[in-house]
Amino acid sequence: MGKVIRVTPEELEKASGRLAEISENYTEIYKKLMEQAQTMGEAWEGADNIAFVDQITGFCTELERMSQKILSASETLMKQKEHYVNRQETNITEARKLTN
Repeated sequence: MGKVIRVTPEELEKASGRLAEISENYTEIYKKLMEQAQTMGEAWEGADNIAFVDQITGFCTELERMSQKILSASETLMKQKEHYVNRQETNITEARKLTN
């Protein structure tokens, strides 16, 4: 027999919020990283600096993508919560229409 998964709308909303928070943290990290790289770039000239800044920029691009994907997952969970609540309300309404 397969596993049973039990989820409540509250749990979906809570998980969505946690993912949104993680996404914000990633955004803060890559922005701070870029600021630091730019500050260093102003004081450090040469090919090695260009290579360093390019590498950091690549990391930031990846962190930004990850942040966007996590935010998308958060939004998806919130939509699932809304669909779950709507379906549950419809089921309750339809069940009340049943007659003995």
